[in-house]
Amino acid sequence: MPSAPPKHCHHPGHPSYTGRRCPLCAKDYDARRGTARQRGYTKAWEKAAKAFLGRPQNRLCACGAPATRVDHRTPHKGDQRLFWDRSNWQPMCERCHNAKSMGPDRGAWRPGSGGTPAPAPGGIGGSEFPSEGAGTGGGSCAHSPGKWDFLL
Repeated sequence: MPSAPPKHCHHPGHPSYTGRRCPLCAKDYDARRGTARQRGYTKAWEKAAKAFLGRPQNRLCACGAPATRVDHRTPHKGDQRLFWDRSNWQPMCERCHNAKSMGPDRGAWRPGSGGTPAPAPGGIGGSEFPSEGAGTGGGSCAHSPGKWDFLL
């Protein structure tokens, strides 16, 4: 499989790279970002998230897989009021959460925007891309704006 050509960092003196960021920019980004605990993901968050996912209406991701993550619909970016606003929370499976949170346009994913992989029945495998028949449990993602509204 051919590899992507190296990209050139826009910062003078930084090396070429093939990932999301050059190694020097990635190190700087991680240092500024802080740890999960520093960003608010404390024991109190773990307890609240577990309780949220324990509610019957929050047990499944919109794709039909079991929800294992609580996602912030609108990224809180350190705003504690938005962080703890339960109307800003949504249940997601790990795969959909990672596609949203760690995708190429981090924080830009929206339900129904495509490109969100979803697991096949049982939460294993699945298609890499949404296709016709989404929401049938056949490995295609069922994310659509209306689908998320009932999950609160």
